[in-house]
Amino acid sequence: MNLPIKQLAFFLLLGIVAVSCQKQETLEQRGPDISSNQAITDEPPLDRYDISRLTSQNTSDRNVPNNATLSQHFQNWLNANGYGSYNFSRSDIEGDSYGGKVSSSTPVTKQPVIFIHGNSDKAVGNVYGQSGWTSSLNYFLDQGYNQAELYAITWGDANPFSSANNYHSKANVTRIRAFIEAVLSYTGASKVDIISHSMGVTLCRKAVKGGYGYDPNDGGSYYVGSSITGSVDAFVGIAGANQGLTNCYYASSTPTCDDVNGFYPG
Repeated sequence: MNLPIKQLAFFLLLGIVAVSCQKQETLEQRGPDISSNQAITDEPPLDRYDISRLTSQNTSDRNVPNNATLSQHFQNWLNANGYGSYNFSRSDIEGDSYGGKVSSSTPVTKQPVIFIHGNSDKAVGNVYGQSGWTSSLNYFLDQGYNQAELYAITWGDANPFSSANNYHSKANVTRIRAFIEAVLSYTGASKVDIISHSMGVTLCRKAVKGGYGYDPNDGGSYYVGSSITGSVDAFVGIAGANQGLTNCYYASSTPTCDDVNGFYPG
């Protein structure tokens, strides 16, 4: 007697499951009920959105040349104020730098912005992988900035084939630090904004933070200077390897991936 009851219960349960599945399948085939009155938003197509603020309003203002360098006025000031040895305007690299007044009467009304590029890049250019900050500078110019309010330099040799040899060296850190200080003094601004990319992010962080650094390839310990975080308003770091690079696990013998001044994440 128990066996038929168990069989009956089994078939009853099987039937319930089958009906449930059939209802679900029917619902999926038919889709949701859209017969009721529902609010329909008449959203305009994408081409109706106003994107004018994201694009250039006057292409004639986008005039950063590929062979840009610091203005002669700024170069003269650098030489006269103890920065000549840094050679911020480099004749060996096309598009090595940007920024500076045309003359003493050039106004500086906006807070200066300093751009620091990433590994093996340069200040400005038009070559893939080495376009620097050309587009960004052009955008800022379109928004009303002038050349005396925008600054960029090249650190390193701008050679993609030697990128593995670049690291957080004394020369790179102190060069960026000196440039930030020079822009502050030259423009008379109390603060600057910094936009950095990739390795430029971590180099800038050390340059701004100050304190002591260590470079075993250049005399060991050195003093960057006191912190200048109070002189930096906005700091934008784009794709900075602040925690290191995982691929450096496999290339720790290269300077870029070194575990002292490189990007070794361990």
